[in-house]
Amino acid sequence: MLKEVLIILLAYLIGSLSSSHFLAWLKGFNLRQRGTKNLGATNTLLILGKFYALIVALFDVGKGALVVYLAYYFGLSEVFYYLAGAAAVLGHIFPFYLNFKGGKGASLPV
Repeated sequence: MLKEVLIILLAYLIGSLSSSHFLAWLKGFNLRQRGTKNLGATNTLLILGKFYALIVALFDVGKGALVVYLAYYFGLSEVFYYLAGAAAVLGHIFPFYLNFKGGKGASLPV
């Protein structure tokens, strides 16, 4: 059971990595103070443009895929694939180091 708990915790931590926050930080501003005031691909699209929004969207999808693969790799049962994915989404929405204010857990508008 320790392995399962550690994977879920790791999934949350991986999910909490915010590429949009770090890209905006590299550009010298806080994305949570512009546009929709959200840390996600949609606000990145509005503020930084399509290229950066694509990077953020791919990174966000990659976080979810990675944690599901980790649950599979470590031989967890199928229910933990879903739990790991959900933990990553929760980490994206509620990153602890950003006062639990991250993205919305939704995808880019088409």
